[in-house]
Amino acid sequence: MLDWLRLVRFSGLCTIASNTLASIAVAFFPSGSGLNLTAFVGQLLDNGINIVWVFLVSVLLYITGMLWNDLVDANRDLEIHPDRPLPSGRVSYNKAMMMALFLPIAILLIAALVGERAFYMSGIVLIFIMLYNVVVKDVPYLGSLCMALVRFSHAFFAVLCLGNDVFDRTVLSLFGLGPSAHGSEILSIYPILIFGYIFGLTIISELESRRGTRLELLLGGAIIAVVLLFCLYKSIFAHWIGDFLNDRRFPLAFVSLAVLVGLLVLFIIQLAKPWVVALRDARRDLVMPIVIKGLGGIILLDAIIAASHHPLMGFLCVLLFPCFLLMARVTRMD
Repeated sequence: MLDWLRLVRFSGLCTIASNTLASIAVAFFPSGSGLNLTAFVGQLLDNGINIVWVFLVSVLLYITGMLWNDLVDANRDLEIHPDRPLPSGRVSYNKAMMMALFLPIAILLIAALVGERAFYMSGIVLIFIMLYNVVVKDVPYLGSLCMALVRFSHAFFAVLCLGNDVFDRTVLSLFGLGPSAHGSEILSIYPILIFGYIFGLTIISELESRRGTRLELLLGGAIIAVVLLFCLYKSIFAHWIGDFLNDRRFPLAFVSLAVLVGLLVLFIIQLAKPWVVALRDARRDLVMPIVIKGLGGIILLDAIIAASHHPLMGFLCVLLFPCFLLMARVTRMD
């Protein structure tokens, strides 16, 4: 069982949970919406069992992506990672392939229980997963773009936890169409941010397996930096901090802002250190530490984005980070 958990990078499921929390936080608590948890919980309850199906599909989509990733790389791993579950034989290749073929069918069937939107959106995520793993994984930049589109499309899918109406508003806002729930904020800003972050991080991770230049390392870092700068802006001007100030709750506003910005600064330092070392020494083996920090950083990024819309949602994301670290230690796969 432990080898199966390693095969599917079990700890990464924490990033799926944080992605979901950030998606629904941004979709339901845009600027000017306040912090009405009663309405939020009511929206979730109205969607009933569909919340369970949406999250289950999200988990299965992630597992499918990880399985196909290692199945496609099985021959290469025989040479460079012979101790991994598949090349070592601890997990049967045939059993893993059967699972990888069965999961997409299960995903579409479960998504159909939610409705047409879930069925088609899960299908779109699956297309990007298979396109990445089977076709463009080793194509510079195009593979990174496809991986970013996996998380981008999943971020929209996750909004279905709140029902079709919120999902429709979120998708339409991407094109500047449809009624805005509150104010003028783009409800689809989270999918755009996670797209940018994953695109930049995957550009950097590509340099593990192919020859690259410092320019590519700079490009990936610059894209991530733009995302983080926008998150800093969102943190400083979080609508609920403005509400605290208007209500003259100055200590609460100051502490909240300090925690939010402090979390962002901590995240930047954590990611910047290995990036600077890799940029300075220009060695391929220095790319992996950036990727490891960057993957855990998805949760911190989600926490910052979610907290800029509702502090409780950000707090729930933060709780996932120690879970991620513990699960990564138990199911570590070099």
